[in-house]
Amino acid sequence: MKAEKVYDQTFTARNFNTSPLTISGLKGDLYDYELVMWHKGNASSDNVFYIHPNGDATAANKRMYMMRGYSSTVNGWAYDGSFNIEGIVLKGTEVALSKCRITGSSGDERYLDIFWAGKNGSANEVRKASCYWTNTVDELTSIELKNNQSVTTDAHIILYRTPKDASQEKWELVDTYSGTSVNYNTETEIFNGLDGDQDIQYKMVIRYDAGTNSDLGFRINSDSAASQYINQDLRNSGGSIQAGNNSRSHCQFTGSTGAENGLTDVEVIINAETGNRRLIEISYANINAGTDQSETAAWYKDTATNISTLELYDPISVTTNSLTAKLYRRKNPNTIGDTLPFEMVEEVAVSGDFSAGHTFSGLSGDDVLLYKLEFLADSTGVHTFDIHPNGDSAAGNYDLQQLRATTSTVSAFSSTSEGRLTRSLIASDVSQFVVYIYPKSGENRPAFGYTARGANVLEYSAGWWKNTIDGINSLYVGSDITTSITGTLKLSRITI
Repeated sequence: MKAEKVYDQTFTARNFNTSPLTISGLKGDLYDYELVMWHKGNASSDNVFYIHPNGDATAANKRMYMMRGYSSTVNGWAYDGSFNIEGIVLKGTEVALSKCRITGSSGDERYLDIFWAGKNGSANEVRKASCYWTNTVDELTSIELKNNQSVTTDAHIILYRTPKDASQEKWELVDTYSGTSVNYNTETEIFNGLDGDQDIQYKMVIRYDAGTNSDLGFRINSDSAASQYINQDLRNSGGSIQAGNNSRSHCQFTGSTGAENGLTDVEVIINAETGNRRLIEISYANINAGTDQSETAAWYKDTATNISTLELYDPISVTTNSLTAKLYRRKNPNTIGDTLPFEMVEEVAVSGDFSAGHTFSGLSGDDVLLYKLEFLADSTGVHTFDIHPNGDSAAGNYDLQQLRATTSTVSAFSSTSEGRLTRSLIASDVSQFVVYIYPKSGENRPAFGYTARGANVLEYSAGWWKNTIDGINSLYVGSDITTSITGTLKLSRITI
């Protein structure tokens, strides 16, 4: 089932405070939704765009957990029933871009996963938010977007929907599982019949009520060898942003402490091919748990054994109240594994010295909503990648912002002189970067993305190409050093 665009509208000088935008006709029990928003401010004050499911503006009906890199400062928030859901923040005439995924059905709290690149006056910021709408009764039928300030802004707002309980355009549903009152230490659930070298990539989507002190996760091929899984975490614990790097006998979702049960939403992407360490991307948020929000890059050390099973497992003997899990595999290794309707523009095999880079040419930025650039690679040494729209390498034409977890340290970094769109890096061992680029001219092109690098670095980045005149007709991507790198560089675009 293909993701469908259900709303696409641009606005000039609209006051979203006095005239909020309502997108109606939604069917939240049948579809998940993904909202892409570009905004440009026209005032000196902070402009916060709130997302109100079903027009519900009651702050007590929301939970919001957020991590932010703001200039050189790291911030965290944990609001439980005391704040609106922020979709984007900007100030003055600056430009921001955000992407929000809305999942869940009536009967449970609805989950909103939000990633954005924004500017607050002269300071850049990148944010990752995990939010809940606490209404457990009503179906999601509309979304209201409202500014907290009575100012005018320009905007481009797009909404897609994807069927919940079916194979998707890029992902084939392999198996579903549900359990109630199960101890996953003694009664593990195993997904069988997999072939990682053929399928290339898997996705698991999990929602569950955790037991006390639960550390639910999974094991590949039931491999429980000590220190077989390396986990690099960037996490929000009650508003305190922390980092951690450790080796375990499983990939872990939660680290709740004390007598705390709470709803947890998890998405896992598993890069499944043998030959290098398997990179696993884990994103989750908890209600009332020791860690409210976490982003994890994990590496599975076994490089030779084909993936044939995935096992849900908890190293702590506790009972989980309820659990639902869906397992997907990539329908076609040559497609882009995204729920949004991306199609491949060009795929480039890289082997050896990549300092000369590659130019994706013949692009038409004014006719495309969003580009996605991704690279999964193994390398010698640390490579910083230059990303230059139209080959523009002038340092002063770019702004950068980053939030980084390195082993046990969290830091933020901002620059206006690096001469690249985002700070994407690849290090020794398996690494990956993904960058989303909003390409339309006249709109100070923003981008955001993330990098999992070398088993101990996880980075979130925002960037802006400050050229507002020229359409993007090419994109240069290249390494800053000559040491060997091997992988596949892919550029794709949203088709509708």
